[in-house]
Amino acid sequence: MSFAAKLLDWLLAPLLFLWFASVAVTNFMAIDTVSGPYDQRLDEVARAMAQLLRGTDEELVFELSRDALIFLRADQRDELHYAIRRPWGEVLAGNPDLPPLPGMPEAGVTRFHSGFLQGEEVRVASLPMLTGGVAEDQPVIVQVAETLHKRHQLSGEIHTQVILPQLFVLVGALLLVWYGLTYVISPLKRLKEAMDRRHHRDLTPVDPADIPQELRPLITSINELMGRLAQNFQAQQRFIADAAHQLRTPLAGLKSQTELLLRQEDPRVMKHALTQLAASVQRTSRLANQLLSLARAETTGRTIRHDAVDLNDLARRVTEQWLPRAIDKRIDLGAEIRPEPLLVTGDALLLGEVLNNLLDNALHYTPSGGQVTVRTRFENGPVLSVEDTGIGIPPDERELVFQPFYRVLDSDPGGTGLGLAIVRSILDAHGAVVTLRNPGEGQGTIFELRFPKPGPYVREYVG
Repeated sequence: MSFAAKLLDWLLAPLLFLWFASVAVTNFMAIDTVSGPYDQRLDEVARAMAQLLRGTDEELVFELSRDALIFLRADQRDELHYAIRRPWGEVLAGNPDLPPLPGMPEAGVTRFHSGFLQGEEVRVASLPMLTGGVAEDQPVIVQVAETLHKRHQLSGEIHTQVILPQLFVLVGALLLVWYGLTYVISPLKRLKEAMDRRHHRDLTPVDPADIPQELRPLITSINELMGRLAQNFQAQQRFIADAAHQLRTPLAGLKSQTELLLRQEDPRVMKHALTQLAASVQRTSRLANQLLSLARAETTGRTIRHDAVDLNDLARRVTEQWLPRAIDKRIDLGAEIRPEPLLVTGDALLLGEVLNNLLDNALHYTPSGGQVTVRTRFENGPVLSVEDTGIGIPPDERELVFQPFYRVLDSDPGGTGLGLAIVRSILDAHGAVVTLRNPGEGQGTIFELRFPKPGPYVREYVG
């Protein structure tokens, strides 16, 4: 069901209830309004007939001429009946079937009540009165009864004149609501048509200028989602382009080495070629893994985990994994870990990837006999640093090294040029900042990672 249909469905029930309530109230008020004048006429007729009663010393006389009786019965739609009776029910004149007066009579006060006469509903005016003569201490009741045809007809006309306009107003109100809803949601229809016409790669923000104020937060959320989708799409495009560009050359080299190996018959030459082929496969595998890591880091965005990660434990574990390579290159690899836990909020696997890339980079560019040190400390927030005594990075290139495939001039070409780009992407997703500087003495580089203070659910240790 559409929004407009739901609103109309919600409005229809109370409107119909109010309309039926109005019908009932109008019917009651119409009957009450119509009864007033007709009851007054019955009262006047009853009092006029009471004037025709007179008591003598011997009897009670009621003189109603023929012409007067014809006049009373001249109405073509309603019948008029009368009766003169005693309070205990004795009928002195008129129709004995008229409904008796309920309750105790009060002389001179007309009482109106309803009843049935010959199976038809009638309205009765009963006027108790005292007469002189022999019956001066015995009151009589003058009753005049009339059928209700004129009353019902007049109340029906009043009812129709009131109810029909209300019905038209009800229908008109629903039509106006429908038209108003159609007008209000027309910007949404235009937005839907505009989105249908868009190319599937068009992720530009939606202009909220023509959108109702209540829906602008929704449009803002949609624009934010489209922005994240655009970033992921761009990252995928970059990954495809980078992968195609970077893998084409080593794959071509592998193909050439394989073809050359197939033509060799000398075992020594074949062993040398296989050694080179294995090294090429290792470099290509490392390049593919780095490309995948970069793509994963760039598309991470807001999907990272928000766990409590102890940088001390992370630095200790990752450093131990690189000890065999450091020993092989005769590099002094060590870690200076603060005694208290150093907690940050983030994804432990991604943060481990950061430290792996930094240690890989440091060990790769540090000559034999050099040193690589991992340190943790708390300084206005958690800090993790990796210091090496390698070839160093010139100040004017310290920002460029974080770009994919950038290498420092005269550096060893064995790297992929992706490690520091992966570091920057993961740290950006964690709200951390990486800075480069030279050690106080000698050559080398210090990579310093500063993390934001942990969230409220992570205990903060200050050394």
